[in-house]
Amino acid sequence: MTKTSAVPVSASPSPIRPARRAGLGLLAAALLAACADPSGIAGQSAYTDASALAAQRTLTEARAATAAWPTEGWWRAWNDPGLDRLIGDALSDNPNLKLAEARLRNAQALAGLADANRGPRLDAGATLSRERLPEGYIYPAPLGGSTQTDARLGLSFSWELDLWGRRQAEAAAALDRASAAEVEAQAARLMLAVAIARGWNDLDGRYAQHDVAAAEVEQRRQVLELTRQRVAAGLDSSVELKQAEGAVPAARQQLAATEEGIRLARTQLAALAGRGPDFGLALPRPALRAP
Repeated sequence: MTKTSAVPVSASPSPIRPARRAGLGLLAAALLAACADPSGIAGQSAYTDASALAAQRTLTEARAATAAWPTEGWWRAWNDPGLDRLIGDALSDNPNLKLAEARLRNAQALAGLADANRGPRLDAGATLSRERLPEGYIYPAPLGGSTQTDARLGLSFSWELDLWGRRQAEAAAALDRASAAEVEAQAARLMLAVAIARGWNDLDGRYAQHDVAAAEVEQRRQVLELTRQRVAAGLDSSVELKQAEGAVPAARQQLAATEEGIRLARTQLAALAGRGPDFGLALPRPALRAP
């Protein structure tokens, strides 16, 4: 009896199988994409129409409560001569305001020129020349050696018909630029006056703080004197005396801080007025009174 034994044969992986798996994966993805139906996908939010928002009452009240432009010299309502002089000097001699006013005059001149070009134009000119002709040259006598005078007077009239509205549009644009320059100049004056008025109110508040600090120093000094008398009478100990002595320097330090604040506020006002720091030293104490 013959016995046969099976010899195991190891199968090596074929190099074609990985490429086949990749091809199958791409084919499956293509089939799934072909089967997807996006028709059921819809947005979950929507824009709100502006016409559906209730704002009629709010806009009506806003139009009714229009703010008025500040009147000329509005700061005089505080009845403070020092503030009146300070703002008056600053508005009369300020480089930025002079520049804005120069732009305003330029825009107004251009607006007047554009408006003048819409009407008829009359030009006049005159020339006068004198010439002495040399003797013995190409001019025979009596021209040679004589003086000739040539006087001419010219007058021209023109009127460009504005058939397409070009001149009118130029005049309207120039007038709008002049109005914008005027608003810019007024806004610059207003901003400067507001800044000075705020600085003046700040200076007044710093003076009030200085008065409180000075009163506190005097109060601490009196408490210290009273404490010394009580210690001498045996009513207080050295602990209360040390506390009273330490309160006086703290109050004086606070007083010095308020004095420094006053100097700083004066310097800021001098800078707003276009002056040096010494100008702030001559400023009086504010005397504001409520309108």
